[in-house]
Amino acid sequence: MAFPPLLLSDYDMSPTHGFLGVDNLRCFPAGPLQAWDDIAAHLSQLTADGDALRDAVDALPCLSTEPLTDENEWRRAYSLLATLANCYVWCKGEDGAAAVLPRQIAVPLATVSEHLGLPPVVTHAAVVLYNWELVDPGMPFSLENITTLHGMHGGTVAQRTLCSCIRRVCLPLSLCASSRPLQTTSVAFG
Repeated sequence: MAFPPLLLSDYDMSPTHGFLGVDNLRCFPAGPLQAWDDIAAHLSQLTADGDALRDAVDALPCLSTEPLTDENEWRRAYSLLATLANCYVWCKGEDGAAAVLPRQIAVPLATVSEHLGLPPVVTHAAVVLYNWELVDPGMPFSLENITTLHGMHGGTVAQRTLCSCIRRVCLPLSLCASSRPLQTTSVAFG
C-alpha cells in the first residue's frame, strides 16, 4: 500500500526553520494593534509592579482583529495576547492571581486562538515558535543569529531559556527534516 508523501508545509514546518515561523513579524505596522506591542516592549518593567501591568491592560481599548491580514500577523497577535493574558493573571503571584481576564485581552485572544486553532492560553507556540527575530537581519538565519522578541518576565535569563529551547529542539528538527546533516554534536531532549 502506497502512502501519499508528507509535506512539511502541511504541518506548518519549514526545511530551514523547523516549526519556527519563516517570516515572523517583529511588530505591528503603525495603527491600533501597535498598542499590544507597546505593552509587550515594557513587559519586564510592568510585571515588576503588577498594578502597572494591569492598569496598562485595563486602559487598552477592546481592539478588533479585523486589521489582521496574513498568518504572520495572526501569529504575532497570538504571541502577544497570550503572553499579556498570562502576565495579567499571574503578575501578582499566586495569591494575587486575577480571576477574570479583561475583555480588552480576552475577546481578541479568543478570536485569534480560534483562527489559528490554538488554545487561548500561553503555549509553546506563543512564547517560542512565534516569538523570535534575527539578531542581525543582514545575516542569514542560524542558531547564533536568533533571539526572542519579548519575554514574560524579561531579562537575560528568560531570553536565554527561550533561545535555548529554539536552538536545542525546534531547529534540530528542521535540520533532520532537510537532507542536511545535523551541525551539532549533541541535542538534548527532555
